[in-house]
Amino acid sequence: GYDAAVQRTISHLPLVARASSAIVFDGNIDLNSVKGTRHPVPRPGAAPPAILGSMDGDFTKMDRVTLVAGRRLNPKRLDEAMVTPQTAKDWGMRIGSLIQFPIYTDAQGLSSKSFKPYLFSVRIVGEFAMASSLIESDIGSLNADALILSPAMTRVLAAKYATGTETFFTLRGGDANAKRVLSEVVRVIPAASHLGLQRTASFLPVVQSAITPEAIALGAFGVIAGVAVLLIAGLV
Repeated sequence: GYDAAVQRTISHLPLVARASSAIVFDGNIDLNSVKGTRHPVPRPGAAPPAILGSMDGDFTKMDRVTLVAGRRLNPKRLDEAMVTPQTAKDWGMRIGSLIQFPIYTDAQGLSSKSFKPYLFSVRIVGEFAMASSLIESDIGSLNADALILSPAMTRVLAAKYATGTETFFTLRGGDANAKRVLSEVVRVIPAASHLGLQRTASFLPVVQSAITPEAIALGAFGVIAGVAVLLIAGLV
């Protein structure tokens, strides 16, 4: 889920110069009951679409997205969202489409009982490319399905309906401090100790300008206690 106290703690670690978070919701959404779009057969090897949002600048300040059609969403509006072109294609969405999502809490999703979902609706106002989907590879293409909610809607959903959280850091001193920061994260979230480190520098030549110049030097990925941590080290 989403734990505001944990996010504040790890965002204020000594070597963290800047942090932002992406809050993930798709694991608690009944994708088969979404209205306003078709339900395609998943492409072989493709992940389900990521449905996520941010309250603190992810997608606009740190892990920037590139607009490819339409316009950017209004961060103050509950009912606006953006999608990747692959999502629009697979799900039959277009700019102007109104989509209704049924979402459950973690507890409801794990229960054998039947619950009435919380329903929320968004209108697609733009299409975007994420930095990760700009990597020119088959893997990048297969994981290019995503829908971004507005900060306003993210605030409404985060406390009760989040599946997990990705936190992006820019580190003081660059990638030399990434392992040290990861060890500090482990003190806050002990389950993070199983995370490995993955260098992403080899991806940079094909990642274009969707990411900032202090960009990406090192990443650590993993889901731990409902929190996914991505460490992004830049020279600060």
